[in-house]
Amino acid sequence: MWYLEADTLFLLLAATGAMLLVSGVTRMLFKKDFAPKALLLADIAVIGCISWQLLAFSAGYVIITFVMIKHLTHRKKGRRALFVIYCLACTIPFFYGRMNEFFPQLPVIIVFIGIAYHMLKAVDALYFVYYTEMDIPFFTYANYILFFPTFTAGPIFRYRDWLRVYTNPKKLTLDDFIAYVKRFIRGMFKKMVVLWFVTAVFNRILDMELHWYLCALLIALSYITVYLDLSGYSDIAIATGSVMGFTVPENFRKPLSAASFTIFWRNWHITLSDWVREHIFVVLNGKRLKRNE
Repeated sequence: MWYLEADTLFLLLAATGAMLLVSGVTRMLFKKDFAPKALLLADIAVIGCISWQLLAFSAGYVIITFVMIKHLTHRKKGRRALFVIYCLACTIPFFYGRMNEFFPQLPVIIVFIGIAYHMLKAVDALYFVYYTEMDIPFFTYANYILFFPTFTAGPIFRYRDWLRVYTNPKKLTLDDFIAYVKRFIRGMFKKMVVLWFVTAVFNRILDMELHWYLCALLIALSYITVYLDLSGYSDIAIATGSVMGFTVPENFRKPLSAASFTIFWRNWHITLSDWVREHIFVVLNGKRLKRNE
């Protein structure tokens, strides 16, 4: 888990602290929060220190998809066909990365960390301009894709939700800060302590002679492992993003204690479920998405 390495955690915390400093100083001196304007620098610094190849790919993906979004915004003729083509084009790096797993002889020409979330956000931005015909500023879009707290594993922002928090960062109170620090610690505890213990138990059972009840236990432990991994990262992302004033959407609401499968599904990876519902089922049913839905 590269993002839990000490150097990377230091970068995340340093970037978060820098953003808090910019926000506090500019609010005090200019009565205005300049943190959104400085955010892209923090994004570039964190991603670039992790990997310059990752930064190069991410920057290229932002520029190419933004050109497609801009073209679609002002296009009148053949707009629907172009919308479909551009949505498919956004998925090419993702599927190329998956093909590389099955065909290792393919050249690894780009770094794919976080590409699934880039793809989902880029497609959402295309949906936004297609249904609202509103323009998307480049720096807003770049920050939307590269926002470092949610860069690798979500939660998945919808562009219209991102636009609201980006243009109006929430002021940080002492109570909020304490709550976010506790949530960050909880996320780290899930990923570095509880997840390690569950994984050790899982591997120990694999070495045993398997019976049906052990197989059932392995299935349950696999779901717990995925939950701890994703929800732990979500806690870290929500804490670091929200402490800067950019409220990050919830991703898990105690799904393992759900009373029914329907409630479990609604509370499990909420932002992904919402993305699928809005971008596939809702559109197939002929509903026109609106900016503020």
